[in-house]
Amino acid sequence: HNVHVFDSNGDYQTNFGREGSGPGEFRAMGAINYTDGTLYVYDPLMMRLNAFSIDTFEETSTMYTQAINKRDVDHLSGLIQGGFVFINPTAFLVKFGSRLVPNPDYDGYNLNDTYLTYYIMDNQRRLQPSMIFRKPNYRALSATVGGQYRFTLFEFLGETLISTSENSIYMARSDEFLIQVFNLDGSYKRAYYVPYQNETFTREAAIRQQLADYEENISEWRVSVIEHAPSEQIPDTWPALNDLLVDDRNRLWVSTIVEDVDVNEWW
Repeated sequence: HNVHVFDSNGDYQTNFGREGSGPGEFRAMGAINYTDGTLYVYDPLMMRLNAFSIDTFEETSTMYTQAINKRDVDHLSGLIQGGFVFINPTAFLVKFGSRLVPNPDYDGYNLNDTYLTYYIMDNQRRLQPSMIFRKPNYRALSATVGGQYRFTLFEFLGETLISTSENSIYMARSDEFLIQVFNLDGSYKRAYYVPYQNETFTREAAIRQQLADYEENISEWRVSVIEHAPSEQIPDTWPALNDLLVDDRNRLWVSTIVEDVDVNEWW
């Protein structure tokens, strides 16, 4: 629940923030962005963006990130705001997800047929009226374990990756090494494509990953779904990409998934 500060040599300097719901406190730590002497830290549980002076590490402002004009925007009825991406201090990319009905015994079952829509929001929390993107949501494996129906969303089934610079949005589906670049109005600019051989997927490696990434009470459930999911649900390969980042020199960094799935290779 706090931010650790290091100098350019990697030597530890200080930290700030603590657990809580008050000024300068966090219930969860999300993405960190820096621009023009200000550090912005997103708290996904509180749905707020905290700004800190880079000189004093004191909080200078707080912005809650729920859009105030959702009802005025077409196509958002019934969708849930669930994500926030910093572009610059006056523009943010926010996403809305369709409601999940994960049980096949219920009307409207859509476990692997949900989607995300993305809109630009300003620092007054007002959405622009036009949708920027619409992309598939996470996909899931499902299985019956000991007579109980279980499902879990897994990143290794494919996900939408997003990073931003002050004037561009970089977006990819993790399945292939294809990164598209857009203006802030959603208009297409260019793409980066690299022919890439995805690694062969195995349940054993996926189980090791869950055990390493999650606490025992959570990993048990996730592992049981991987073990018992029907073979037709299991992918042939891992995704190509793991993450995208744009650094302070406006360079795009891409991490790929290699044979050892515990290691990422950065390009």
